Amino acid sequence: MEFSERNSFSETDINKVNDFVNHLMSNPGVRSESPLIGEGIIVNFIMQNLPQLKVTFKNSQFFPHLEWSQVLELVLDNLYERVSGAVLPVINRFIDNSDFSFLDKLSDSGTVADKFRREKLHEFVQMIFRNRGCRFNMNSSINIFNYEVIEKYTGEIFRRREFLYNELVMVQKTGIDSVEYITFFKIMLLVKNVVFMKLQPDSDNPDARLCINDISRNRKNIQSFTDSAVKFTIPLLPGFPEKLIRLAVKSNFASDMIEDDEPSSKLIFILCGRFQNYKHPAKIDRGAESPDKSWFGIAGKNAEHFGYDRRILDALYLIAGDNNW
Repeated sequence: MEFSERNSFSETDINKVNDFVNHLMSNPGVRSESPLIGEGIIVNFIMQNLPQLKVTFKNSQFFPHLEWSQVLELVLDNLYERVSGAVLPVINRFIDNSDFSFLDKLSDSGTVADKFRREKLHEFVQMIFRNRGCRFNMNSSINIFNYEVIEKYTGEIFRRREFLYNELVMVQKTGIDSVEYITFFKIMLLVKNVVFMKLQPDSDNPDARLCINDISRNRKNIQSFTDSAVKFTIPLLPGFPEKLIRLAVKSNFASDMIEDDEPSSKLIFILCGRFQNYKHPAKIDRGAESPDKSWFGIAGKNAEHFGYDRRILDALYLIAGDNNW
C-alpha cells in the first residue's frame, strides 16, 4: 500500500490530503522534531484514531468516493515524499562524493569501479528507506550525517593516537587511514538499519520472518540473526566487504554481544545511542558541561545497563571535553 502510483487519484484528492498532512505537521509537538520522528508521531496518531478518521474522511467535504485504504495510501505517500525530500539529500551527497576505492583492499572482489558501488549503495538505501521499520530507526544515522559527527570524532581519534586509535587500527586490523575510516563508518551507519526488515533467519522455515525486535538478546540468537542479515545483504552490496557489513549489523547490539576485535561496532552503537533523540542546542550555557561530554559522562555511569563499552565511552568523554563538544 505504501508508495502507490496515484494514477487513480484526482488532483483534488491529492490537494486535500496535502492540506491534512500540513495540518498534522503544524502541531508543535511534530514541528519541533526531526522529519523521521515527526513522521512516526503522525503515523502513530493515525493508527490510534482510525475509527474517528474513517468516519471523518467519508464526509462529503473529504473523500466519500474513496475507500479508507486508498485515503491512508495517499496520506502515507505524502508523508514519505516529505520525509525523503528532507532526509535523503545528505545521504545522496555522501554516496555521490565519496571515494570508495579503498574498499578494494578490504574485500575479495578485486578492483570495483566507484560508479558501480555508488549505484548499489543508492539502491540499497532506497530499499531500506522505503521500509517504514528501517526508516523510523534511522534518526540517529541521519543526525550523525547532518552534524558531521563522524568527521569530528574520527579526526580526533587519529590525531590523538590513544586508546580508540589502537582499538581501530591495531586490534580490529583494518588498515585504512582517517579519511577512509570516515567513509567506512558512514557506510556502516547506512547498512546497519537492514536489521529492521523482516528477514528469514532459518532456511528450514521459510515462513518465519523476523526483524531485530523479534529476537531475544542472547548470544546464540544474535549470532544466528547476524549471519542471516549478512547473508541477505551481501548480494545487495557487491564490492562491499563482508567484514564491513558484519560490523554494521553487529553495531545494533550491546558490547557484550560483540567480539573484542570489533570496536567499530561498539563505537557506532554508542554514537547511535547518543544521537538517536539529539536536538542541536542553540548555544551552551556559560559554565555548563558541553552536551556530548555530559551525555558520555552520564552514559559511563550506566554503561552496563545500556550495553555500552565503558572504555570507549571514557575515550569519547575525554575527546568531547577537550573540544567543548
